[in-house]
Amino acid sequence: MNPPNVVFHKFNDLRLLFLVPSFPSPPRAGHELIAYQHIKYLAQRHSVDLLAFNIGDKKLDIEKLHPYCHAIDTVHIQPWETSL
Repeated sequence: MNPPNVVFHKFNDLRLLFLVPSFPSPPRAGHELIAYQHIKYLAQRHSVDLLAFNIGDKKLDIEKLHPYCHAIDTVHIQPWETSL
C-alpha cells in the first residue's frame, strides 16, 4: 500500500546530461570506453546530452556518438590547464 500523496515515477524518457573528463570517442583508455558504453546503454531509454573536455589536439569522432546523443558539446582546454 502506497502512502497518501506520494507519486511514484517510472524513470523512462529522462533527459540526462552526461559529463566526462575527456571525449569518449574514439575510446583510447579504460575510462573513455566505460563512458562510451554507458552512453550507449542510457540512450536506449533516455535522451542523453554529452558535455566533454577536449584536452590538447585530440581528434574527436563526434559522428560515432550522434546515434546515441541528443546534443554533443566540448570544452577545449590545453594540457597545462588540467593541473590547475
